[in-house]
Amino acid sequence: MGRLYSCLLLLLLYLISCSRSNSPGIGGDGNQAEASYEVKFVILSSGVTSIGGKSFTFDLLKISDNIGTVAYAQWIYQNNTEARPTILAMDPYTGISWTNEVIDLGWASYPNAHLGYIREDINGPGFVSGQSKTINYILKTPEVNASQVAYYLLNNFNALILNGRFYAGGDLENEKAEVKAALNFLKNSNLVKSTSVGILGMSWGGFEALHGAVFGKDILSPKVGVAISPLSDFADQLKYIKSDIPFLVVNSSVEQSYLDFFDAYLRRIFSSTKTYDWNNDYLKKYNKTYLSDNMMTNFLIIHDDWDTLVPVRQTRNLIESNPNKFQGFYYQHKEGINYETFQRDHSQSSEGMSFKGFDPFVQLYLKTNLMDFSEEKIIYYNNTDFTKSVVAFRKNQNDGLNISFLKNRFLDFCKPNVFFYDLDSGLRVTGPYLLSILTTAWGWSKSENAVCSYLESQSL
Repeated sequence: MGRLYSCLLLLLLYLISCSRSNSPGIGGDGNQAEASYEVKFVILSSGVTSIGGKSFTFDLLKISDNIGTVAYAQWIYQNNTEARPTILAMDPYTGISWTNEVIDLGWASYPNAHLGYIREDINGPGFVSGQSKTINYILKTPEVNASQVAYYLLNNFNALILNGRFYAGGDLENEKAEVKAALNFLKNSNLVKSTSVGILGMSWGGFEALHGAVFGKDILSPKVGVAISPLSDFADQLKYIKSDIPFLVVNSSVEQSYLDFFDAYLRRIFSSTKTYDWNNDYLKKYNKTYLSDNMMTNFLIIHDDWDTLVPVRQTRNLIESNPNKFQGFYYQHKEGINYETFQRDHSQSSEGMSFKGFDPFVQLYLKTNLMDFSEEKIIYYNNTDFTKSVVAFRKNQNDGLNISFLKNRFLDFCKPNVFFYDLDSGLRVTGPYLLSILTTAWGWSKSENAVCSYLESQSL
């Protein structure tokens, strides 16, 4: 949801691909079992990408299990034999062309596919030509796609990017099953420190991260996860689309634009539920209660309350149901949503949540929870944008909004061996030093050595 090879070469790669029993990252013969659950990993091709002056090897994987799941993922790993913390990143939308599947080759064959285009959701469930609506597509090479996990690779993480291929169809069960298969791969990799796996996803990818972590917990439960603007409660989402939007939107053309946007998602939901009744029993395993009762992974959930696609109430209700497992991080606004004029997106471009604003907090949460105390945690950020974002929280507080959630995120600055690297200036500073600068917005004048202990005694 939201903004945010040629065929001959692919055929050749497919013909020469093989399952490498001694490949880094795949233990044994590539076939693993969890009781009666069996998964096979096949390397379709491999390559090298350069990020920040360092070279990383990647394998393009086909992961299949004995219950019919087929998933595709890009495995990027450190060039050594040490088991390392690993990020499982959900990538539901990106187009890939290396699978040799007809669907992927067809979508990738459109002119300038790498620039992105809009097309009918021809492979989506329940598609009816002339009636079903369009979806967005953009093709990316493995080298380009690897950039989304660059800040983790540069800090000695491995990363598995799960390509959800939204354009290829599927339903809710498919999405969870693919996450489970990916977790099985990580569990059996000799390069993965299984107690230090994190899971990360935004929007539809946030749904995959949350519900996939529960569905795959008997295989491998990630230690921590981050979900950004996630669709967490499908009963609530159906109510929002089918009942709330028609009530909240006065202009009929605006209402129709919302319904058109949600069409592809509704068909994928219906493919599993066989109904749009948000009270149906099937959705009991896709709501806040199910997540709250079954989650083993600790999650940070980031949400902007000007989200017009997934209402922020889903995140607030989930966190309220189990604050020991879920922590919130909110971008808030004094005024409510204007459905007639606001963009259909997870945030509004005028103010609020932005990648450069929230990503340093995401890195902090994942790295401080997954890396050893003695290891340097390097947080890559843009000082100007990040500072502007943090100062906005002070404005929220002055407007009477609750920002108490920010204290724990500020305390992450104070954890051992945290450093911030400004991508604009190249300047590297300690977490406490940057915190001492940022908190001047609160009128504090505490030194690098004093700010953390002072923060401990304060309320935000």
